[in-house]
Amino acid sequence: MKRYLISLLSMTLLMVVVSFILMWAKPDFFLPIMPVVALFLAVVYGVQHVVIRRSMDRDARNFVRIYFVATTIALIVNLVVIIAWALTHVSTMKPFLVWYFVCYFAFLVFETVVQLLFVRGIRR
Repeated sequence: MKRYLISLLSMTLLMVVVSFILMWAKPDFFLPIMPVVALFLAVVYGVQHVVIRRSMDRDARNFVRIYFVATTIALIVNLVVIIAWALTHVSTMKPFLVWYFVCYFAFLVFETVVQLLFVRGIRR
């Protein structure tokens, strides 16, 4: 778990640094919320990971069910955030959505790789 948290923190820090580089490189595209998006997704995926790991500790047979429920809840939370921003900040919707999907995809790939390594480690 400690290794995962260090990896998640590193991934989040990388995304925050990229958002600040974007601020200097393309200030008209930068929104002050961009670093917060990376932190928000780190919290969502961190909670999802903890829930999935705890389900494996209790009963490994429930892993698939818990994994799908946790993933569905994370998707719904992300969708609510996207819709809320789109409805309340129409003028900045495009840069926000681009950055949100970049962060979402990066964290999705990160979390998928971590989960695959975790499941493969259990099988051995």
